Amino acid sequence: MSPRRSALRVDADASPVIRRFSSRIGRTALALCALALASTRADAQKLQFRALTPDDGLSSSRVAAIHEDSRGFMWFGTTKGLNRYDGYGFAIYRHRDGDSTSLAASNALTIYEDAQKTLWVGTPAGLSRYDRERDAFQNFRVSATDTIQVSAILEAQGTFWLGTARGLYKFDRATGNIWRRKWTAGRCRPRSWRRSS
Repeated sequence: MSPRRSALRVDADASPVIRRFSSRIGRTALALCALALASTRADAQKLQFRALTPDDGLSSSRVAAIHEDSRGFMWFGTTKGLNRYDGYGFAIYRHRDGDSTSLAASNALTIYEDAQKTLWVGTPAGLSRYDRERDAFQNFRVSATDTIQVSAILEAQGTFWLGTARGLYKFDRATGNIWRRKWTAGRCRPRSWRRSS
């Protein structure tokens, strides 16, 4: 009975190292070396996490949104305020009755930074834009007659979209105007745009 040949054909002129790795055992050894190398590279990239709690200054342990901005700050939207973490401590932003430069509502549901590096916060009372220079907010109501919570913010091809439980709204950042997107049942195309009132 002749010895079993490897499925991989190796030239007779090939070096002994190549011939050694052409065998099944050699290929297995090569695969194990590659796996060991990959695992050492993965060890070098292990991430470290540190839990941040109210004991560290976080306004609430009920976090709805997390965002790292272009300046490296971590923002946490909680039920008791918007928290900015600089790696050492927290600055907490909340709604204050009678202060139009405070957050629209203390419950920060979503956080988004647009292409112009402006931070936006969705709340149950509408949309808030953070002014870094003044360390204050400008607030926008989705509807002048009703309170509509903003639970999602997205920018697509320069258009700003607000997701709410009552539908999709288009927001013009330059004017502050908001339009509701109306849909026809069973169709993918929008039926009309209606200015939010």
